[in-house]
Amino acid sequence: LVAYRKFISVGGEWYPYSPTELAANLAYPILIWLLATVAAVATRKQQTNLSRATWLMTVIFLFYTLRARRQVEYLTPWLILSSGLILRDAWDRIVSVKKLWSDFISWLPSWLAGRFVLGFLGLYLAVLVPWGLWRGVQSARAGLGQGLPFAKLQGAAQWLKGNTPSRSIVFQTNWGSFPALLYHNAHNYYLTGLDQTFTYEYNRDHYWQWVDTTKGKRPDVFEVARGAFGASYVLLEKTYPAMLYWLNRDSRFRKMYEDKEAIIFSMR
Repeated sequence: LVAYRKFISVGGEWYPYSPTELAANLAYPILIWLLATVAAVATRKQQTNLSRATWLMTVIFLFYTLRARRQVEYLTPWLILSSGLILRDAWDRIVSVKKLWSDFISWLPSWLAGRFVLGFLGLYLAVLVPWGLWRGVQSARAGLGQGLPFAKLQGAAQWLKGNTPSRSIVFQTNWGSFPALLYHNAHNYYLTGLDQTFTYEYNRDHYWQWVDTTKGKRPDVFEVARGAFGASYVLLEKTYPAMLYWLNRDSRFRKMYEDKEAIIFSMR
C-alpha cells in the first residue's frame, strides 16, 4: 500500500501508469468492462451481490494500478471476472440490446447521455483501441530487441560458482542484477535483490551504507562489505564504476576476475 519509490530505489513496477497508457495496454478488457458497467446500470435490479462486489474490487484495483503499475496483474483478472458476472446477471435483458440501451439512457440526464456517453465510447473505439494495438506491437518489438541479454553476467557468475566456497556472500553493486546472478549461480549468497523495500525495512542503516558505498561516497568499503555485511567477495559491474576508485586503493582487495561486464575482488 505504501510504495517507497519517493525515497529509495525500487523497480519500475512501483511507478504509476498514466491513464492513457493503462487504457492502451488493456484496451479490450477495459472496453468490455465499461460496456458491462453500462449493462449493470441498466439492469441494476437484476445484479447480484457477487457481481456488485466484483465490480467494486475492480474499481479498487483500477485506482491502485494508477498508483503502482504492478497491480495490473490483479486488475486484469478482476476486469474479466466482473464483466462476466455482470453480463451473466444481465443476460435476459442483454438479449434485447435496444431495450438495454434505452433503459440506460433513461437513467442518465439527457445532456450526459447524448454527449458524454456516446462521445466517450466513440472516442475509445476510434482512438484508444487502435493506438493500444499499435503500442503493444511496438512494445513487444522493443522488448525482444533490446531486453535483458540471456547471458548477462554469466561469466562472473560462473567464476564465482567455480572458485568460491558454497554460500559465501557476494557484495554486488547493482541490486537489479540479482535475477541474472541467481539464474546463472545459486551457489553464492547475494547481498540484496528484488525488492529493495525488504532490504530497507530489514535494516535501514545497512541499506544506506550499501547505497552510499556503491555510489563511491564512502572510502571504508572493506569495513562496510566485510564488517557490516560479512561478504567475502565484491562484484562490481562496470556500469556502476563509482566504487572502483576506493577498491583500487585498498590493498585488502585483490582482483580475481574481469570481463567486459564486471570485476570480481576477493577480500583478504
